[in-house]
Amino acid sequence: MADPNAGKLATIKTDLLIAFIFNILAVAGFAITALALLIVIVGIIFLVPLILSILVLQRVSTMRSAAEGGDVAKLKEMNSVGWAIIALLFAGIVPGILLLVANGEINGLSTGPTAPPPSPATSQDSLDRLAKLKSLLDSGAITKDEYEAEKKKILG
Repeated sequence: MADPNAGKLATIKTDLLIAFIFNILAVAGFAITALALLIVIVGIIFLVPLILSILVLQRVSTMRSAAEGGDVAKLKEMNSVGWAIIALLFAGIVPGILLLVANGEINGLSTGPTAPPPSPATSQDSLDRLAKLKSLLDSGAITKDEYEAEKKKILG
């Protein structure tokens, strides 16, 4: 004798199988969405340190160029304990410590005495000497090489 519930059980099995498949798809969708959100959130969390690290890198690069060029004024302008601490926190221990060490060394640099601007009398004297030198060249009293050498001495 045939089971009167067999037809209904077959329909129920099919319905449950379809529900099971769509439930798997829903779980996978939620898992992918959760993973994507986690990546975005973590990405946002790491974005700020990344930006600060890039800024420290740019600042160190500029300071290094100034040091290579002997630009003490630029080094003193860019020197900062605050940036050294930011480097310590976001760029790593070594860059931060080295910026702190460099901070003390940069503070110890002297900008040196600045030369006073030439006085108008000195400038006029140089012009007079150059004019006389040019007239000597034009008259043939001195050679072109002698003229250039003397001109270089006058102009400094």
